Amino acid sequence: MNSIEQWIDYINHDVNCFLHDINFEYLENRLTLYFKVYDGGEKATLKEITFKDVNGIYFGVNNKLDKTMPSDANWYLEEISYFKEGIGKMQNGILGDQVSSANFLIEINGTLLAIECKYIYFDSKEYQVFNYHEKTEKNQKSHIVAGIKKIFSRREDSGE
Repeated sequence: MNSIEQWIDYINHDVNCFLHDINFEYLENRLTLYFKVYDGGEKATLKEITFKDVNGIYFGVNNKLDKTMPSDANWYLEEISYFKEGIGKMQNGILGDQVSSANFLIEINGTLLAIECKYIYFDSKEYQVFNYHEKTEKNQKSHIVAGIKKIFSRREDSGE
């Protein structure tokens, strides 16, 4: 497959995918999702999707999950979507000026994972994501420091 869109179409329409494992490498700024993929047969193949140079990750839980699901449950990939232009600003005042605009939305068993990254890999084949918001390392660090200071100042103000 030659494009992100072709991979997304394949995953959403041609196969059944179940989340097998997640690996978040904080220091490498990389998130990898491992899936068991069933392509018409009973035998699964292991596929991986890696998000590199991650700028933002959001994890949300739908009301369908009223309790913690066991780790051995079948975590079905319901849908993965790609937005070249991003989905729009995701921002929280506590984090200062840190802004993200997710390029990928992934729904697994009613949970939502929104990811902004610079590169995505499908089985080690690299693709550049188009609407990555370039930020210098210095600016990112200053935004993070400002957000942390804001959190601690609020704690001090509330007496925590």
